[in-house]
Amino acid sequence: MESIECTAVVSVSGPDGRRARLNAVTVSGIRSAALSEYAGVARALGLDPLGMVLAMKLPAASLTERDLKLPTDRVCALLEESARRSGCATFGLELAQHRRLSHLGELGLLLRDLPTVRDVMQATSEFVRFHNASLVYALEQKQDVTHILMENRVAGGKPTRQFSEFVQGSAFRIFVSQFAEARDQLRVCFRHSAPADMSPYQKFFGHTPVFDHDFNGFVCPVSLLDQHNPSADSDFSLYARNLVQARAGSAAARRADDVLRVILQLLPTGRCDAEHIAECLGVDRRTVHRQLLREGKTVSGLIEEVRIELSARYVLASTLPISDLAPMLGFHSTSALVNWYRRRYGMPPSQHRRTHTGHSSAV
Repeated sequence: MESIECTAVVSVSGPDGRRARLNAVTVSGIRSAALSEYAGVARALGLDPLGMVLAMKLPAASLTERDLKLPTDRVCALLEESARRSGCATFGLELAQHRRLSHLGELGLLLRDLPTVRDVMQATSEFVRFHNASLVYALEQKQDVTHILMENRVAGGKPTRQFSEFVQGSAFRIFVSQFAEARDQLRVCFRHSAPADMSPYQKFFGHTPVFDHDFNGFVCPVSLLDQHNPSADSDFSLYARNLVQARAGSAAARRADDVLRVILQLLPTGRCDAEHIAECLGVDRRTVHRQLLREGKTVSGLIEEVRIELSARYVLASTLPISDLAPMLGFHSTSALVNWYRRRYGMPPSQHRRTHTGHSSAV
């Protein structure tokens, strides 16, 4: 099995880690700046933006203020319903088309003046949670390839296509606005299935994304990380960092988030246990156990949360064969996956998929 070098985002300056996030946490929030351009896009597609926002139980000020903290699941539902009512299957990308660094507030100021792609990625890992607490962002380097993982905390089993495409489309647009020559080196990956019409994606990204992938995010050469930002201003970046840190206040990243990144890196390797997780974090097993207990978490509980989230996405929101899912969820055999799934949901995954698909079709 291919070896993977893992380095978790432990504190202020660590990059690497891995994969998605869980369904159990639904109280995460996203700045209302995410909806700054929603009204214009909605009107252009024949929708009443205020009516849509209120229908999703979001405040009317979501359309005008940038610093409100909105529940991620409601924003996700807003984009999905907007796509359904407007008949625009790429509503998330339409909204992402208007994204700029300024939408990230102080974080945008910081990213604008950092010297390399690597510095931009590390600062994003460090501070993105204060702009979008629903986003788990991590880097993974495997030989000469970098995986940039962007996963969203939205309750398992709920549609997330529009929100995922909005988040990744926004990141892509903002990134290439700084590093234009990187456009041809970034490859976009989505967990969800391919649409019937690929042309909007080809137009937006300049290539056809990979669908039914095992993570949401980008793939690029490791060499891209050292690409220089010609507009970087080191003095201004120090000033912007102080602004971002002041904005963040005393809030600190949780150890559970560090462990989650490592779990999602190790899960498909078959080596996802407390010993290997601690090794990736550079501490011993007992230290991780003690740190997690202070947050009311355990390694086994976090592994279970990740499996619940990923199984909901793969079983209910993808067409991947059930036999392919066992290694992706850290099981050594399909029967082990089926037994776990039956204990969790009261039925095997194939039956759950048929039931869910039939219900969705009827609706």
